[in-house]
Amino acid sequence: MCASRLADGTDAPNGCRLASFTTFDLSARYNMSPNLQLFAAINNVLDKVAPLDPLTYGGLSYNPMDASGAIGRYLKVGARYQF
Repeated sequence: MCASRLADGTDAPNGCRLASFTTFDLSARYNMSPNLQLFAAINNVLDKVAPLDPLTYGGLSYNPMDASGAIGRYLKVGARYQF
């Protein structure tokens, strides 16, 4: 038996097995000066949709373990300044 079931009673995921899942991420940083650094990252560049895994994406005690693929492509940018 699977640990989870869908509303219609079928196993979740189908057959209690997940398909493989790979994402492609990019990141870069640039030192503008000895004190200032700019950085950016694109996670899940190809916007790959993850297979359904109710145990992982549902999390445990309100603590999701992995969001890669569950939220699609996303971008992070920032700057860091040291005094």
